[in-house]
Parts: sequence; structure tokens; C-alpha cells
Amino acid sequence: MSPAIFLLVFGTTLITTTVDRIAAQDTADDQQIPSATEVIGDYIEALGGEMALSAAETMYLRGDIVNSTGRISWNGFESRWKGNRWTTTYLQDGVDLTIGSVDGKVWRQWEGNEANWEDETNDLYNSIGDKGPGAVLRWEDKFNFDDIEVVAAEVNGRPVWQLEFPLPGRHTILRSFDIESGLLVKSEYDINTVHMVTHFDDFRDVDGVMFAFHESTEYLNHEIEYDIEVVDLRLNDDIDDSLIDPPASLKEED
Repeated sequence: MSPAIFLLVFGTTLITTTVDRIAAQDTADDQQIPSATEVIGDYIEALGGEMALSAAETMYLRGDIVNSTGRISWNGFESRWKGNRWTTTYLQDGVDLTIGSVDGKVWRQWEGNEANWEDETNDLYNSIGDKGPGAVLRWEDKFNFDDIEVVAAEVNGRPVWQLEFPLPGRHTILRSFDIESGLLVKSEYDINTVHMVTHFDDFRDVDGVMFAFHESTEYLNHEIEYDIEVVDLRLNDDIDDSLIDPPASLKEED
């Protein structure tokens, strides 16, 4: 899988620490293991609550990609999200790459080339590619919470609740939520030959919604690492449809 698809699938949408379940057993002994519904409910509240998340109708995000190793050549990105559409342009000294989605159907376009649909990635995008700040509110439409096991674990020495979400094609994603703050602090994807671990920190309030302004990602079996540092994040700005719609050639095909 190419670096373009790595970032395509996993978006900004990040130093890796092994989750130590044995050391976390004390946490499980001290308090009752909650249900997945309860953990996700606490996460929604930690982000700012359902009302604040629902009030975010658009999002503009710009960031730097730093400390990269391996085949990552981008130095920054710019993302826009509006309802059922989003685009992310990865910036580099040369040819930029734009990836977008409409209703879960993904397209991409290298600067100076024709755009094309990425049909083979749509199932994964429908599960993990939602770019909106209220994406967690739509998890219940994508996953059966009753089938998700909650395990006590640790990330960077802090107790977390770890949830394993099933993805299309027998893939999985592990999400770890800090027990004290309720926030998502780690995601771990295992898809085909890709094993990617992302850590989230430097949480800041933007119009009543919490966002991680720093992410560190490592692809364990591809010798790729990079950090994302958010430079600008705005909610409910006017976003011109021409900046987020698929190219005219794709509209004609569709």
C-alpha cells in the first residue's frame, strides 16, 4: 500500500507504546468494567457533548507534517469538511494530492492529473473515514456496541479502556480512551499488511469542542513515522462548495 493510500485511509484525521494489559489489571479490579456504550458516551461528553458536536456544521483544518521518516514526502495538509463531503489536500514541494469523499464514496486527484474514484476503499471509509467533529455521533450507525468488548489497559502509563471495533474485511481498529479524561488517546489499525499506531495529545477547546492538536503515527511494519501539528482549526466557517465538491469530470461520470 502506497503512502498516499496510508494517509487516504487514515486521514488526519499519529511514538508508539505497547499496551500493557497485565499492569492495567489493577484498574479493572478497582472499578467495574463499563460497557462500550458507556465508554463512548463518556467520550462524547469529554469532547464537549452531543449539542456542541452537532452544532459544528463545517470544519477547516490546516496542519504541518513533521519528523517524517520513510516514504512520507508531504510537509503539510489542508482539510475541509461540510455535511456529507470532505476534502484533504496533502502539500509537498512538487505535486500535491487531493483526496475527497461524497456520501462515503472516495475520490483522489494528483495535481495536474485527472481525478478518479477509489471504489476499493469505500467500505473502510464508511467505517473510519468520517472527518466531521461529530463523527462519534454516527458510530452507532456503523458498529454494534453490544458486540464490542471493553478491556482495561495502559497507554503511556495511564489507565485506559480499550475497545476493539470490527471493520469490513476482517480488519480491526483498537481505540483506547483515557479513563480520567474520557478522551481518545490512541488508535491502532490492523488492515491487510498495515499495522498503524497513532497517539493523540495536546487537546484544546475550539468553540466548545475538544480536538487533539498533536498526533504521532508509526507504521510498525513499514518503517514510516510522522507527526501532525495542527496550525489552524475553525468550526462553522463558510466553505465554498467549489473547494469541497468532486471535480466536474467525476460529476459527469457519476
